[in-house]
Amino acid sequence: MSNELKVKKWWWENTAELTKSPQNIVDDHRNWIKQAVVVSAMRSDTFNTTDKLIELAILLAKKEISTELVKEKISEIKNFHLLLASEKLTFDDSKKIEDLINNEFDILLDSIISYIEETDKIKPTKKNDYLVNTCYWDMSLLRFWERISSIILSEVTNLLWIEWLKTRTVFLEVDEKWEYENFTEECIKYSEKVSDILEKWEVPIIEWYIDWYLKWIMSKFWKWYSDPNTAKVALWLSKLYEVTIEIQKKVAGILSTDPELVKWTNEEAVLIPEIDYLTTKEIIWVRAGQAKLLHHDFLIKEIQKAWIKIHLFNPFDNSKWTIISRNKNPNSSWIEFIWWRDNIIVITVSSGEMKPAWILATTFWIVKNYCPVGIVSASETEVSFTIDDTIDEKDLNEMLDKIKSELSIEDDWYENFVKYDNAHSLISCVWQNLSHKLATLWRIGEVLWKWWINIWLVSQWILERAISFTVNKYQKKDAVVRLHEEFIKE
Repeated sequence: MSNELKVKKWWWENTAELTKSPQNIVDDHRNWIKQAVVVSAMRSDTFNTTDKLIELAILLAKKEISTELVKEKISEIKNFHLLLASEKLTFDDSKKIEDLINNEFDILLDSIISYIEETDKIKPTKKNDYLVNTCYWDMSLLRFWERISSIILSEVTNLLWIEWLKTRTVFLEVDEKWEYENFTEECIKYSEKVSDILEKWEVPIIEWYIDWYLKWIMSKFWKWYSDPNTAKVALWLSKLYEVTIEIQKKVAGILSTDPELVKWTNEEAVLIPEIDYLTTKEIIWVRAGQAKLLHHDFLIKEIQKAWIKIHLFNPFDNSKWTIISRNKNPNSSWIEFIWWRDNIIVITVSSGEMKPAWILATTFWIVKNYCPVGIVSASETEVSFTIDDTIDEKDLNEMLDKIKSELSIEDDWYENFVKYDNAHSLISCVWQNLSHKLATLWRIGEVLWKWWINIWLVSQWILERAISFTVNKYQKKDAVVRLHEEFIKE
């Protein structure tokens, strides 16, 4: 019998996937492939369940909400799920799903009302001390949305009445004394629990919220837990099975650029069929400011060491996908991916009387307290670098004044100055086999020169997988389109 296992992550970007995802489970079941499914919140293009529950959690944490308002907001979210069930489920058993939804939301509502009534009696603990995230006694709001999603998906799949196919929801529980460093034992127990289900040829439906991410949630809201949690689940199970990860997305995989940007030309965004781990990480970071492909903590080093393959695909078009693995695509010879980031500030520090090491060390010692740096270019007397314009104007001016003061720079606008320019966009060109490729930057420059597009600041990254540079923000669109026309080939 095959030891193959697919760990799937279903990302509910469209409610139609409620009927598509069970079919995907059925197809692999018929091919005798074991599968475990990690789910996220159910949502639509017009209704964001995650945001609704976070909004409710914040109001509860601030004690700015009445019982009646709680009922109103919970009812809104519940009605969305009921509407989804009535519209998307075409079999007679949809009434069972509706009863399940009503029951889960009744439990949620009772828990929240109890929290409101007894909040003054609750002593702070590890679980409820951060009320913006954990706002009732037994289950955090941040956990509810994928809990209901996993329960519904499991029931929908079971109601298909496919022979020998049965799903089971799996929840990982840890006590409030748990510490991150001591989580190994819980991981082993959890993977064994999932494995027991798999060996019965059942499909475990796993909620993606696992309590060991609680510390991350305490410091900052992330909406991308499902990606790294899928990676962790796959890693645990890779000790027992030959694991492949399937990540469902709205697009077929990793595309060469934004299809909307080039659709007005004769060009089309091209699918990248194969790509290695490190090049994918470059793309994830480049694209982070625009549209996320994967959470940046998905491609952890353990996944790479285990040689686990990842398939990115659109469940509505199974004919195309991107495979991410340890191996580079041998057919990659030129630029494969072109992206941009808007709202970039270029800062230049020049001091004719200062040694280069002092300029770099002093400048970035100050900058680290204000904002992250994008790309850097340095000469004997100058250093230029990019930052995002999300920095507050007051902080920006304060940072520049400190640089002037520490370097004793008095502006003469000749060889001693500190200045910035916020009329830039950052363009990044990524591919897998840049190493030893001759004249790439020259060819990029030649393409842009033909269209009177000037490069301001350029950096070739040390891993030799990307070249990044800035252009005037009003020429960004033309630059991306012209480079795509030149380099991206079917």
